[in-house]
Amino acid sequence: LRLGESLRGEPGIIGHLLRIACDAAAVSGLERTLNATVFSDNQLSQLQDILNAIADRLDFSRVVVTEQCFMIEFCREPLRMEETRKSRTFFRLFSDQGLGDVLAYAGDYIEASKLPLTERLARVHAIDQSLEDLSFFWHMLAKLTAPDVSRIVELDLRMRAHLDLAQTSLAIERYRLATGEVPERLGALAPQYLDAVPIDTFDG
Repeated sequence: LRLGESLRGEPGIIGHLLRIACDAAAVSGLERTLNATVFSDNQLSQLQDILNAIADRLDFSRVVVTEQCFMIEFCREPLRMEETRKSRTFFRLFSDQGLGDVLAYAGDYIEASKLPLTERLARVHAIDQSLEDLSFFWHMLAKLTAPDVSRIVELDLRMRAHLDLAQTSLAIERYRLATGEVPERLGALAPQYLDAVPIDTFDG
């Protein structure tokens, strides 16, 4: 988890994906550990606080803004990229159009990243589709530089869902330690062991 947190200073998509991978490995390890070890209520509560902090700091908006900066720089100076130097005139011809596309689509992605979790993926799919529908010839730079945002959003939401599941597992174990049995419904965990029953990040 600390390794994942150390990547907060790398706000681009690659850093975000590495962070998700680190967090996913930690959550998977937590599941195995809970099955093999008895924790005290205090230890379980501390783990919940750590997972809460991680979930609060997963900032996808920041990631999209960083990618927007990269895409703008590419459109302004495509010749810095090795593969574009051979096609100097061709890329200069499309750089203005590409910059307009990037500003429009990156802005849409940033707005989508601020939506409630359950609405994000559908909105990003719609943005991706509108980009896909554009002519490759006239909108080449946008198509070449735009990352696969919907796939990254899906991974981000999946990580959040895993964090919710881990939080719920810890809450169930704390309830079991206190009462000697598991709750019949998740509602019994709130507000003492969970702030609220988590909502599925994909379908609400």
